[in-house]
Amino acid sequence: MTHGICTNLPSACSNAASQTHLPYDGPGSRCPQCGSALLKAAEESGGSGQGPKVGLIAVAAAVVIALGGGAWWAFSGKSDTGSASSSVASKGNETTVLRLHGSSTLGSALAPAMVEAFLTKEGFTQIQTRQSKIVDEVAVTAKGPDGMVRVEVYGHGSGAGFTDLRDGKADIGMSSRPIKKGEIEFTKALGNLATDGAEYVVALDGVAAVVNGANPVKQLTIAQLRDIFTGKVTDWAQVGGKAGAIKVYSRDEKSGTYDAFKDQVLAGADVVKTAQRVEDNGGLSDMVARDPLAIGFAAMHDTHQAKVLAITDGTAQPMRPTKLTVGAEEYPLSRRLYMYVPPKTNNPLAVRFAEFAVSPEGQKVAEKTGFVSQSAEALEFKAVSKNADYQQLTDGAHRLSVNLRFNPGSLDLDVKAQRDLGRIAAMLEAKGNKKSEVMLLGFTDGASNSACANQKLSQDRANAAAAELATYGVKAKVVFGFGSTVPVASDETEAGRERNRRVEVWTTDRPVQTPATTCK
Repeated sequence: MTHGICTNLPSACSNAASQTHLPYDGPGSRCPQCGSALLKAAEESGGSGQGPKVGLIAVAAAVVIALGGGAWWAFSGKSDTGSASSSVASKGNETTVLRLHGSSTLGSALAPAMVEAFLTKEGFTQIQTRQSKIVDEVAVTAKGPDGMVRVEVYGHGSGAGFTDLRDGKADIGMSSRPIKKGEIEFTKALGNLATDGAEYVVALDGVAAVVNGANPVKQLTIAQLRDIFTGKVTDWAQVGGKAGAIKVYSRDEKSGTYDAFKDQVLAGADVVKTAQRVEDNGGLSDMVARDPLAIGFAAMHDTHQAKVLAITDGTAQPMRPTKLTVGAEEYPLSRRLYMYVPPKTNNPLAVRFAEFAVSPEGQKVAEKTGFVSQSAEALEFKAVSKNADYQQLTDGAHRLSVNLRFNPGSLDLDVKAQRDLGRIAAMLEAKGNKKSEVMLLGFTDGASNSACANQKLSQDRANAAAAELATYGVKAKVVFGFGSTVPVASDETEAGRERNRRVEVWTTDRPVQTPATTCK
């Protein structure tokens, strides 16, 4: 019997989600559940009895059919939506089935690697990534049962990704910062991009401050970085180094890395006009590594031979970007990397790929390409705190490489935390970790002067996290709020207050008890 696959979105039809093999009688065949058109599945050759082979190529072809060929094109230099011509050469009769535009931090390595892994999982062969003559433009091509397909990845800045989504030139917007209010507004015709199901955190990264390896300076405060990059401090002797004029290197203003640095370090100010602008992280790091008087900033995975400085906000201990400090989002210049898929997308491949990116398989790709994955890991960590109860609970315990965070002004876990709970449960189920006791320790910022109000709020956050984790069958042994007593950042900035508002996740193999509280 000839079979077909439902072309509806997986979220809208269980037959589409499971790729159920349905009877196919011809082009007019429909899914009995949702009524969507069926696409004929390519049969396995050789009579192996394995049934029809369906997957990405079937859904991709369905997109072409559904859109009448209008939004997809066999690449020949220009799309009918008016996007600029690319210098990526067309080989054969490739059909562009997915377009990822935006942040060069994602586009240079992470997104192409994820696309390759995704196509491999879907059974494609002859997968290759071709670099364009234009910086940060690549094409990933592959062969499927119905011919060659092409995925384009353009990394020209986070802002460009949202603009291209609005203009119909992209299916996924890549961003190394959260979407801005203005971008939510001008893309509203596509649906709200800031909601669950549209916003995907695909990896974590840290913006590293880098200098030449011979520079004796080992650490700087946020205030010192701000003064250097805005031109207030111009000599290394002013920050504990050897006398010499500081040479500032900066990413260009279209870069999400630049946006993150501007928000987290410069408090909205601009980099000094004399700074040398560089379009990509790796190129900037290489220039700094060759210049004894240089300083710059780059994504942590692209620091190359440059020396990475430890950074402090002035109150917490200095930190360098590592798996733990970035994974827990406690390093002062940590950031999330996003993919945005419009809720009203006409391309089910965009949703399917984004779901792959946040899956365990996708997170392994993030790790391999130098980013910090969101896979929960129990890491050895020596806590140092003046709070005796916190110190007693965490001595000899393992801290998970994720912190749970909440939507502003609420007890609702944010999009990343909701997925992190599943990752935590999966980690605890593996390698006998079920035997470990779980501790959820809540914290607030110090904006309120009321210690008991802070303790109650932090307890409420820990309770909310415990209730959600219990739905995965994991019951925490200790659920306790410490208020603002164990800060990891300064409360003088919103970014610092946000890092202090958290629920830490710990595991321990020894008996523990919930501390007593004096607040009622």
